[in-house]
Order: sequence, then C-alpha cells, then structure tokens
Amino acid sequence: MSLLRTPRRVVWSFSIALVVAIALSGVRIMVFGQEPHAATTAPGVSPQQALEKLKAGNKRFVDQKLSDKELTKRRAATADGQQPYAIVLACADSRVAPELVFDETIGDLFVIRVAGNVVDPDVLGSVEYAIEHLHSRLIVVLGHEKCGAVTAAVAKDVLHGNLEELIHKIDVGTDLPADKSKALPEAVKHNTIHQAQEMASKSQPIKKALDDHEVQIEAAVYSLDSGEVKWLGNK
Repeated sequence: MSLLRTPRRVVWSFSIALVVAIALSGVRIMVFGQEPHAATTAPGVSPQQALEKLKAGNKRFVDQKLSDKELTKRRAATADGQQPYAIVLACADSRVAPELVFDETIGDLFVIRVAGNVVDPDVLGSVEYAIEHLHSRLIVVLGHEKCGAVTAAVAKDVLHGNLEELIHKIDVGTDLPADKSKALPEAVKHNTIHQAQEMASKSQPIKKALDDHEVQIEAAVYSLDSGEVKWLGNK
C-alpha cells in the first residue's frame, strides 16, 4: 500500500513510531545539521571531592602543567545548562582569577568577585542561588597577599563614597604585629576567615546547608608570588 494513499492518522502513527525507535536505539538526531548541546556539565561532587579538585588544579597551575581546556567543546557542552562544582568568592584584584588559579574552565566554578572578598546581601544571594539551584557543594572564600582593600583597612585611610562603605566590611582583627610587613599578611588571613564565617551567620539557607552537611566552607589565601593557594582550614 502506498504511503501517498495512506490515511493521515496512519502516517502520523508511523512517524511517531519511527522517532521513538530512533530515540531508543541511541542514534543522535541532528537538528538543522547541528548536534544538540549537553544539558549540564559533569555530575555533582561531594564537598571533599570538590576541594581535592581545586587543590589538584592549583598544583597544576603552580607547576605550569595546565590541562587542555578544549574551550570550544566546553562552551557548546554548557550552552544549555551549568553545574559548577564549587563557589568561589574572590577579590576583584586583576591578578587573582579563580579559573586560572585552579586551572579550570567554562562551567566548573561559580565565581563572585568583589574588592576585599567581602560578604554583603548581593554576595549571599548569589551563593544561595548556586547552592539551591546549581547544587554546588563547596564554598571557598579566597583572599590574597598584598590585598589593597585590606591594606586600606589596616592603615585606616580616610575614604569617601561607596569605597568607604566597602572598607568598613573588612575585618582585620585586633592586636596585629607592629611590623607592617607582618601585620598585612595576618590581616588578610583574619579577614578571609571572618568573611567565611559571615556566610553562615548572615544567611539562613547557607547555615541550613552547612548544618545538614550538604555544603562546606573553606577559607584560603592566594600567593601573588608563587601562585600557590594556602588553605586555612575548614570554617
């Protein structure tokens, strides 16, 4: 029997059955000559696995043995979705780029950057989004050596406008060493730990995720000289 003379509903039934058969066979259907993008990146990992991935990536960065990023393929693979395995709050300093520091690529890290890596409602909202909707399981607060924002806070410089408001959010601690060369590194560490602690104390969703052991927060300091990330311990 010719398909040209077959009733329309029979043709539709045949077409649907053919599509289902192709789908079940595992054949990839081409749409307008292009392959469909993957919906997300790699499956989620645990907080500890995420931390180990970051440590391994930083070692590659320090050793100058960077991985092949295949950016074109990665861009296509993440065009329709993302599942970053870690959230990084870093300083806006141009020398501190988390994707480079941890030798990662498109879709791996959910990065938030602001001078002094300070926590405010906008930062917290971004972190909450990554936890609740992207299912990231590790939060890293990344300070860095010779931070200009922390330097201004230590010096108690007279500032104006929004910059003054930002510097007020930095906590350098008390009883800093009298030697300025030693005071700044201690202030950077203290501020990084303080901002990590602010995550939990100022956000109920983040605190709940921590209490439920779904998320882990780590504080770290990046060395501008060596490129090494020094971890300050679980917060």
